[in-house]
Amino acid sequence: MTKARKVKRIVAPAEEKTICEMYEDFQLSNRIKNLSDMTIRFYEQNLVHFFRFLDDVSVATVTAIDKHVMDQYILSMKRKELKDTTINTYLRAARALLYFGMKEQHIDKFEINLIKADKQQKEPYSEGDIKKLLKKPNLRTCGFVEHRNWVMVNYLLETGNRLNTILNILVGDIDLENGMVVMTTTKNRKAQYNP
Repeated sequence: MTKARKVKRIVAPAEEKTICEMYEDFQLSNRIKNLSDMTIRFYEQNLVHFFRFLDDVSVATVTAIDKHVMDQYILSMKRKELKDTTINTYLRAARALLYFGMKEQHIDKFEINLIKADKQQKEPYSEGDIKKLLKKPNLRTCGFVEHRNWVMVNYLLETGNRLNTILNILVGDIDLENGMVVMTTTKNRKAQYNP
């Protein structure tokens, strides 16, 4: 019987990546994970601000990004007087990218926290506003847009569907005979049947 030889694994040091290269790897990983097009677009649209900031402070490689750089990013957004919710949206995108870089061992690990956001109370519709929204238009005198809007408002109230779900409903998805709508574009990607 021969002895099993121990094979020594040689791990090459992580290659220093540019921010652009890491972003491309990140989005490739997102596509491989089968994230929705909306999620991929979210990162695309919201990381632009982070990249602009990094360019302004002359950070070109991912190894230069640390807690101090992220604190400076937050301060730069506060100086622009962005709303807390907007800052957190931009931070969520940057955090996802940087945590990917940490997982891939391109960046030293550090924690990225969202800022505390003041919760603003949205003013509810008045009873008069609700009555206007729900009032059925005169089908003989109203235009297409008024009728369509009334139908959509009632559909939203009845189903609670998301706007993206409604926008992707096709004529073939509507079963008027049985009073059902098949929704193929949902957040959890599972087809749903709504009465």
